[in-house]
Amino acid sequence: MGFGATELVFGVTNPGFGGFSCLCWVSNSSRGTTQPGWRYNLMKIQTQAVSAWLLAMLVLIAPLQAQDALPPIDGLLPDSGGSGIPTVTIPAAEPGSALEAMLALGEKYSGGILEVTGRSGSPAPREWVILARNPDSNGKLHQFKVAGGQIVADVMSLNPAETFRSSGDFISLASMQVDSGAAYMIAQKKAAACGASLGSVDYSLSARGKSVGPVWTLQCADSNGRPLGKIEILARSGDVIASSGFK
Repeated sequence: MGFGATELVFGVTNPGFGGFSCLCWVSNSSRGTTQPGWRYNLMKIQTQAVSAWLLAMLVLIAPLQAQDALPPIDGLLPDSGGSGIPTVTIPAAEPGSALEAMLALGEKYSGGILEVTGRSGSPAPREWVILARNPDSNGKLHQFKVAGGQIVADVMSLNPAETFRSSGDFISLASMQVDSGAAYMIAQKKAAACGASLGSVDYSLSARGKSVGPVWTLQCADSNGRPLGKIEILARSGDVIASSGFK
């Protein structure tokens, strides 16, 4: 058509809140003119679409930001040395207590404790029996007997029902704010309120899920060995959640 060197020139016009349009000109370099050609309304970006795009970006970015500020896991605190490795904060254990016996298992088994029992404690029993497995390898169950803070027996558990317990049943050492001695004192006050004198206690400690944590169950007897009642105590707080007997 005699345009010579012809090219298309694009531009943007009418920017605004509602969107924008694209314009196209025909440029003829031989004539030195640029004439408007045709105009296409190529796209109209509505405010709703922009909002949806921004929301999608926030959804994608938020998890990445959250990784830098994760809330502390129950029982875990940042390492004070600045290494970033979480460490478990464990209360001090009293001599002869259940916590002392649990710590005697060492790192290999102390994180995989399922149950702790002790018989005829006043307040401490002669020995503690602990059912535990190595949580790292989901290994076989062991029944440990601990006396004086030392392991005196280690045998494989023959209880098939224990094999199906999940990791949620493990007792968190960091949740042991109430040790066996403190649990005994709570039961002692309960007995005194009924006009009785607490003699010995059969202890049982087991987990009730992560929301509840470990729970003490104490079967109590008076100084003459007669049954007094049963009491259940949260190891996290010392709150009594159930009791029977004590009349």
